[in-house]
Amino acid sequence: MGLPRTAVMFDNRGTQLPHNDHNTWNYPRPRSVKSRLNFAAWPARETRIPMRYLDHLKNLVIMAAADGSLTEGEIALLVDRCAELGLEDADLGRAVQFALSDHASLKLPSDRKEQIDMLSDMIRIMAADGKLNELEKRLFALAAAKMRVDRKELDDLIDKLVGKNTTGNKSVG
Repeated sequence: MGLPRTAVMFDNRGTQLPHNDHNTWNYPRPRSVKSRLNFAAWPARETRIPMRYLDHLKNLVIMAAADGSLTEGEIALLVDRCAELGLEDADLGRAVQFALSDHASLKLPSDRKEQIDMLSDMIRIMAADGKLNELEKRLFALAAAKMRVDRKELDDLIDKLVGKNTTGNKSVG
């Protein structure tokens, strides 16, 4: 069973955090914040899931938290992606804790297909709250540059994600 789409955030004392009218929880920059979710009751991970899946999820949480808040749309997308990767709620909890820690950093894949998958998911997370934040755009650009993804590959990826074919017409379906 995954996290509900209307997740509740808690501080490190177990007190529920207020959220604003935009369904976001406002808290200081991730580097100055420890975990806001209560993970104490979550069971330890016992399945054998490739570590790269957990790294992928951590990267997505870092992207989602880059603007200083996690919206319900971002949380829903993270929960869905977690399930698609075969990860558990506890894995998402660890990814959030890591992303909010002072040691948070992207761990970028070396395989080209995994790099494109990572960038695709990063774009989806950036767009999940309906805003493209400057910090998110910079983080995306840095990740793409570090993975040596050229402009044409990025343009093709964006076209694919927004449903355009190579002639510039929107695809049907």
